[in-house]
Amino acid sequence: MSIVFLQGPATGRLSLPPHPQLAIDLIQCDTLPAIVGGLHLARCQRAPLVVLDPGPWSARDRALHAAALRDALDALDAPYIEMHDHSAQEFAHWAHPQHAALAVFNVDRDAPARRTMALAVAARLVIPSDQAH
Repeated sequence: MSIVFLQGPATGRLSLPPHPQLAIDLIQCDTLPAIVGGLHLARCQRAPLVVLDPGPWSARDRALHAAALRDALDALDAPYIEMHDHSAQEFAHWAHPQHAALAVFNVDRDAPARRTMALAVAARLVIPSDQAH
């Protein structure tokens, strides 16, 4: 079973390095509706965890799509992790989901550090302790 990693456009089209024990389904999302679609896909796939690196969105995009994002997050059966440059970008500040993030990493202009932290948490949650090295 794979975790779902949703990557927004501002983070660039970076590939993730292979993880020795964690299967990752990387989905590039160029719009906020694509992020919402990725969340629905993660739910349908019964992903054990979702990692979101959405990037910043304009006030217009947030206003237009906040309800859809909130509904998609609230419909998730799995925990999710958010990664942002700034705390003001956190979904809790503008989408107000009831299903809160398991963890939020705010690391300014250091996407590799955010990814490293998020994937370390993901591995601890998803990989059975008897298989972790």
